[in-house]
Amino acid sequence: MNKSKVLLTGLLCLAVVSFLRNGKVAAQSCGQSCQAYSHNGGGNLDSDTQVCTNYCSEFSACSIDRDLSGASGEELERYKQEKAQDGQTFSDWTAPDFTLPSTKGKRVSLSDFRGQSVVLIFMSGHCNHCFDTHKFLPDLQEKYRSNGLVVLPVYINSGSVEDVRTWSKHMDLNYPLLVSQSRDISRLYNSRMVPSFFLIDREGKINRKFVGYKSKSTLDEAFQELVNL
Repeated sequence: MNKSKVLLTGLLCLAVVSFLRNGKVAAQSCGQSCQAYSHNGGGNLDSDTQVCTNYCSEFSACSIDRDLSGASGEELERYKQEKAQDGQTFSDWTAPDFTLPSTKGKRVSLSDFRGQSVVLIFMSGHCNHCFDTHKFLPDLQEKYRSNGLVVLPVYINSGSVEDVRTWSKHMDLNYPLLVSQSRDISRLYNSRMVPSFFLIDREGKINRKFVGYKSKSTLDEAFQELVNL
């Protein structure tokens, strides 16, 4: 099996296992995935050996390179720096514009949605906490659709558009997924942790930021506040 097929198989299986999780898997944001691949800790899948990999971490977040289990040193400090912004509100932070391909076959720019409330979410295919979020995100998107809310998940360092499109077909999503094969958007927003949520008001200003997995009720309340601005 070549490396690209192993990568795609691994991401597909992780998505399905996370999204369709049953009672045999551990509680919130944690789970074990047993597939024909091994995770080398750096965001790459490099063999077709049958292994069980624990995707849990005490941080309820991952970096764009890997999950944070066992994080230390510079990586841990970076997490702490970004986590300090968790739930923080801002008054004068204009969301940088970008253009990325989507799983719907179009190129999407943030500026396309000026005048609408936008929830920009940074995610990565190796992060179980991101897949957990997709379990209820479609419900919230639908709830606030009439308020003009737009949900824009961006998958960073997660393979090609076709890779992401393939495994996302197994999730009943009512929004496209954007794909950034490079880390440019991460640098643009100075954000390496996933999932990270940027709540952007109708004037294109970042009103609030969340770092790490958040419950449906927490995001519901935040989305309500955003559309009411």
